Amino acid sequence: MQKEGAYVLSMAGVREPEDWLQSVRNDTIRQNEKQHKSANYQDYYKAMSSESIDGLRKIYAFDIYVLGYPNTPFVDFKRS
Repeated sequence: MQKEGAYVLSMAGVREPEDWLQSVRNDTIRQNEKQHKSANYQDYYKAMSSESIDGLRKIYAFDIYVLGYPNTPFVDFKRS
């Protein structure tokens, strides 16, 4: 996938697409990745408000149903 991205960027006129892609990744990398820590998804959702969790459930309800995903990523861990 990275090769395809570099190709598209080079065709768009980016002179050093691999360096550009790495620069974007470094600018957008999450803090846990910078510190080489593993992140527990439950800790991430614990920091979210109940309203946000309910919103995610509504937004992704169709995907969860059609694709048969479990509801666990959107469990409100504060309430459970």
